[in-house]
Amino acid sequence: SGLFPGEAVAALLFERLAPDSPAPLQGWQVPLAATLTHPARGSRELRRSPAPLMQLIERQWPVQAENDEHASTREPFEPMRLVMDSLGLPGRAVEAGTSLMNRWPGLDMIEDGTTLDSFCGWPGDAWLALALVLAIAELEDNDSALVVSLRDDTQTQVLALMPCAG
Repeated sequence: SGLFPGEAVAALLFERLAPDSPAPLQGWQVPLAATLTHPARGSRELRRSPAPLMQLIERQWPVQAENDEHASTREPFEPMRLVMDSLGLPGRAVEAGTSLMNRWPGLDMIEDGTTLDSFCGWPGDAWLALALVLAIAELEDNDSALVVSLRDDTQTQVLALMPCAG
C-alpha cells in the first residue's frame, strides 16, 4: 500500500533460464517479444496490409494443426488475460479489436483485459514490468496471458506469458 502502480513493479521477480535449463515447476515463461516495425498507423500503405498486431499474434502464438505430428508444440491455448499499453490513441481500439476477435472470438477484451492508459495513466519506463504484473495478478497456475504494445505509431510489440507447468 502507498505505492503508485508503476512502483509496484519492484516486487516482480524474473529468473533468466539458459537454453538447456529445465522449466521451473511453477510460474510463467516469457519468450522473447515479437516486434514489428511498420508504416505509420493510419497511412494508406498500412491499410492495404494485414494489421501489424495480427501479424505479430500469428508469429508469437502460431497455430499448429491438430494432426501435425512433426510440430514441436501444439497450439498454445487462448490467453486468459490481456494487457495493452494504450487503446486511447487513434486507430488502436479498431486494430486490437479486429485482430484479437479474429484469432480468439471467445476472448473478452473488457472482462479479460486491462489497458494501462485507462487503469493508471502512463507509467513511463515501467510500462512493461507493470503490464507483466497486471497480467500475472489474475492468472491461475495453468493460464496464459498476452501483453501488447500499440503506443508507438510505427512499431507494435507482443509478449506471451506461458505457464511453466502445463
